[in-house]
Amino acid sequence: MPEKLLDLSLRAWHLLAECPIAFAVAGLLGALITWVAVRWSHRKEVEELQALLVQYEQKFGPLAQAGEAWAESTQKKLNRLLDLLHQGREICRTVPAANIPSLVEPWTKSCDAWVQETSGFLEKEGSSQAKARFMDVSALRISDFPRVPAELHKQFSTLGHRVQNLGRIAENPRFYLR
Repeated sequence: MPEKLLDLSLRAWHLLAECPIAFAVAGLLGALITWVAVRWSHRKEVEELQALLVQYEQKFGPLAQAGEAWAESTQKKLNRLLDLLHQGREICRTVPAANIPSLVEPWTKSCDAWVQETSGFLEKEGSSQAKARFMDVSALRISDFPRVPAELHKQFSTLGHRVQNLGRIAENPRFYLR
């Protein structure tokens, strides 16, 4: 009989770990079953607790599965977001040091393509605030960069600002990703 109670208690604690939404209920249920295991060993109470646990699993089991699917989906989106962030940083790092058209033109095209790809991703997979946050350059200050040609200062500053914005989005995926 005590083995059955221990099994019920372990199942309740396992549910606690699986479903954050049902955290309190699973915790109380696990504590109750553990307490009963220590205090009682009557067959009737064990069967009632087992029935209660089965009802709980039926009710909250699908919730746990939905939570796991959401977490997996969000993780994939976050991984893609981090890839885009890395690409943006790499574009910043590879800014041409001289105003040579054969170097500047591909770099500006890669900037534009990255902004378009990132804003498209955020529009599709993020909240409306995500794309707005990414595209916002209202706080942008164009600076002089000694190693960047003067003609690219505005685009380089804008790119750097958007990379920072994307980093802030990545810091709070629950708010910015759907």
